[in-house]
Amino acid sequence: MMLQVTYNLYKLRMRAGLTQQQLANRSGVGRSTISDIEVKGTHPTVYTICLLAFALNVKLDKLINVRLKKDKKN
Repeated sequence: MMLQVTYNLYKLRMRAGLTQQQLANRSGVGRSTISDIEVKGTHPTVYTICLLAFALNVKLDKLINVRLKKDKKN
């Protein structure tokens, strides 16, 4: 399973026309945490993902975009 939060967070934030600081103010998540997720690929907690999705006015699946790898045995 691969989470694509890093790319999706950046893309959704840009689409909303928000800076990292503006998203931080809306979500209550620290600007440095948002930067770490977008730049360093840090994995956020579920709670952080929920706060960011709410602040961006998107459903969780739009932010997470989970991809499940198929088992090659089957």
